[in-house]
Parts: sequence; C-alpha cells; structure tokens
Amino acid sequence: LVLCSTLTIAAEKVTLTGRVQIHAINEDDTVTAISIETDDEAYLVIDNATGRRLYKTPGADIKVTGIVDTNAEGQKTLSITSYEIVDETLSGETEGIQ
Repeated sequence: LVLCSTLTIAAEKVTLTGRVQIHAINEDDTVTAISIETDDEAYLVIDNATGRRLYKTPGADIKVTGIVDTNAEGQKTLSITSYEIVDETLSGETEGIQ
C-alpha cells in the first residue's frame, strides 16, 4: 500500500510593511536580488520591473502589495505589484508606484 500526498498552497495577494534588504550582489557589487523583511518573515522579491526599482533602496521602510508564493527551496517569495516608501528620512519624500 503506497500513500501519496501533495500539498498545494495557492499564491495570495497581500499588503506587507517591512524593510528592503540586499539578498545578493554580483562580483561588481551590483545588487542582483532583494528581500522584504517584516517582523515575522523574509520574502525574496521576484525579479520584475517593479521589484527592480527597489534595488537602489536598501534599508528603506516600505509598504508593498503583491503576490506571495513559495519557491522550490521552501522560501517565501513576493512578486511586487505596487509599493510606497514610508521611510521619508531615506528618500526625502514619500514615493509610490502603482
């Protein structure tokens, strides 16, 4: 008797508040991946046009909306659809993208 179970977790749209952190850089010290760290979790940002805009804002406090999923390694991922930088001391003004 063989039992097989598959767990499928559906991606969900969420709004999170956290901080932009550098996740990876290349040999030229260029940021190649970022994560959003909340009080409870870290989310690897999916490489898309909106997410790449945040590569130059490490350390910024941010409010993001996007789709949370889990990658093959079991890490939570975030495909950002919109964001707002809420740390005005970093940017000098509040920015937002929809």
